Amino acid sequence: MPRQAGSCLSCQTLGLSMPTDLKCNDCDLRLSVGWYHYHGIHDGYTGRTLLACRACGEQHAIEHAMRDRGPKTYPLLKVSVESAPSDARSVIARRWLRKERNVSYNEALEAVRSLPIVLCERTGPHTVEAIRKELEPLGVQLTVETVGEVPNANCGPPQSDRLLFTTERQFGETRQPWQTGQNISQEGEVLSCALCGRAGSLTVEVEPKNSCPSCKRGSLILVSSWIT
Repeated sequence: MPRQAGSCLSCQTLGLSMPTDLKCNDCDLRLSVGWYHYHGIHDGYTGRTLLACRACGEQHAIEHAMRDRGPKTYPLLKVSVESAPSDARSVIARRWLRKERNVSYNEALEAVRSLPIVLCERTGPHTVEAIRKELEPLGVQLTVETVGEVPNANCGPPQSDRLLFTTERQFGETRQPWQTGQNISQEGEVLSCALCGRAGSLTVEVEPKNSCPSCKRGSLILVSSWIT
């Protein structure tokens, strides 16, 4: 049985690695199914799952909202090396000073012989976490100070997963614009097709050789698969 779409669809739960484009070899209906992620998440959405109506062939999608958009600001941190065993100093020079100061390995190694030194002037929490994870097990003593903050461009009011649909079924190369439909308020919510109204008909499992859901005469053939 084809999977029914709900608000919990993702590439992990469905095992989808890339979207697939199909067309009917009779009426030229065009469909896309699968999951892909966005490269920008400033509006609070991370990606979408492309769906098709099994009853009529209308194109839909579920747009996935971020559950946590983070704090309003992130701290800027200064990281200093207070002390380090001799066998850890080459790691500091090779892995961190060269990158942060854009100097040669020999220059970095010379600098790390004169502790304490500033490793990073203004960096973020993720970099500090990586530094600590690598250097503290080697016996390196670090000092971290907050020196400022930067706004979080992704911060904003929490969104809900939402249903998208095209203005009409897609035939040929012309792409129909997306319209925003209902918010999806709960896990496993049963969705209805925006065109024919059939409940529970939206699916991600549309494969080549399936019969066309629009004309019922032709078969679907693979056009392309793609990744983001």
